[in-house]
Amino acid sequence: MHTDSQRPTRRSVVPHILHKLDQRRFLGFPIWEFSFRSLPRLYGRIFVRDIILRHPLRTLKGMLAYRRLSWQGQQEKDITHLYAGTKADLRDEIIEAGDVLVVALGFCQKPLGAPSMGCPAGRFNHECHVLNRDDILEAQVERFPPACRDCDVRLISTIALQAGAVVYIMTSAADIVRHLFIPTLADDRFRYGLFLQCSYSIPAMILPLLVCRIQAMLARYGTGDCRDYDQFLLADEGTKDECTLLNPEAHARILGFLQDVAAARQVQGQHYDHFHRDGCLYVPAVEN
Repeated sequence: MHTDSQRPTRRSVVPHILHKLDQRRFLGFPIWEFSFRSLPRLYGRIFVRDIILRHPLRTLKGMLAYRRLSWQGQQEKDITHLYAGTKADLRDEIIEAGDVLVVALGFCQKPLGAPSMGCPAGRFNHECHVLNRDDILEAQVERFPPACRDCDVRLISTIALQAGAVVYIMTSAADIVRHLFIPTLADDRFRYGLFLQCSYSIPAMILPLLVCRIQAMLARYGTGDCRDYDQFLLADEGTKDECTLLNPEAHARILGFLQDVAAARQVQGQHYDHFHRDGCLYVPAVEN
């Protein structure tokens, strides 16, 4: 018999039930906890208003595609695949399509440390000190602030630039919807994507990607990542005391993929040498 202090509360029971639904992939979806707990928050309100209600048919098709995906499985070690065919097929489509690829990195990949040693642009924002430079490809690494020299955001984004990809530093879930998904639903801005994020948020990211028809690779962090909704919520509000890193194998596959696209761009005579800012996006550009 439970005492008052031992009796389960609604606050503890509901997440437990939702977690069980996720484990069983009830109706083919593993995002019950994330969806229900996000409904009263800004992300949930924007998602319902600007995606579900404005694009009901696209949403329904995305949900049906998610159900098929849940049963078939598209996981290769640390990378989830949301595209038909092989990785080589995806690469060739991106090369042929042009500037419709977005590379999205987490703000939590930025280096931690005191102001003199941490990310000079700050962490919970869309900014990067190096990506704002016009000489990003020519400047010697030693000229960058100490935190930038080994920063994965700088490394991956530099190769993404040569691959002709737009770079976006992800902060909150609401911002991702506003900056990537709503514009894509309006004009098909992005057709392909590489997303680097925690394993917990990948299932939640899959649905809007399918609704937007963005073919994507989602690489999960190997260390420092959020493991549950409470940790995700703190990070979504800017509280993240760990630096996230990809596992070496996933890191190598992501870099290799971008390098292959970059090599093909150069063969085609497309040479990007810096980014220009379009709102919160870093867009590849060439010197006039």
